[in-house]
Amino acid sequence: MSDQQGHDRFSSVAAALIIWLGLALAASAAGSLRNARPQMIPMIVALLTVITLVVCWRLPAAQLAAMSLDVWYILGFHLVRFVAALFFLIDASNGRLAAHSRIRRRLETS
Repeated sequence: MSDQQGHDRFSSVAAALIIWLGLALAASAAGSLRNARPQMIPMIVALLTVITLVVCWRLPAAQLAAMSLDVWYILGFHLVRFVAALFFLIDASNGRLAAHSRIRRRLETS
C-alpha cells in the first residue's frame, strides 16, 4: 500500500469519527435522551460498542487505524474516564446531579 492510500484511508476514518461526534453533539443539544428510560442508556452503549466492533472487523481502514494507535493513548483515555467516573460518583453521593435532585424533590412532595 502506498503512502497516499494509507493517508486516504485514515482520512476517511477520521471523517467518519467527526461525523459520529457531530451526530452525538446534535442529539445531545436536541435533548433527545432527556426523557429516555434508564434502561435505554446501557442498551445504547452496547449498540454503539457492537457497531464499533463490527466496523473494525469488516473495514480494513478502521482496523488499520485501530491497530496503529499507541497503547499509551488508549491507557490515558481510560484513565481520564476513570477519574471522571470518580467525580461523577462523588457528585451523585453529594446530591449535586440534576436528575438526583429532581427525584429527591418528587419524593419530598409525595
